[in-house]
Amino acid sequence: MRDELLLVRAERRAWELERMRWDRERIALREAVARLERVERVYQAVVSSLSWRITAPLRALKRGLAH
Repeated sequence: MRDELLLVRAERRAWELERMRWDRERIALREAVARLERVERVYQAVVSSLSWRITAPLRALKRGLAH
């Protein structure tokens, strides 16, 4: 009986440790996704800024050539 109780407690503890590991992994993944989303926003802002800086002079040049 005592051995069975110890086994049940050990199994329960193993499951608790596994659940804690899953929780840590889930939190780490959530943080990684948040970091990637921030990087994506910065990337989009840079691309948008560069696109405007490249296309604005080209549009001005086209307007100048059209007149």
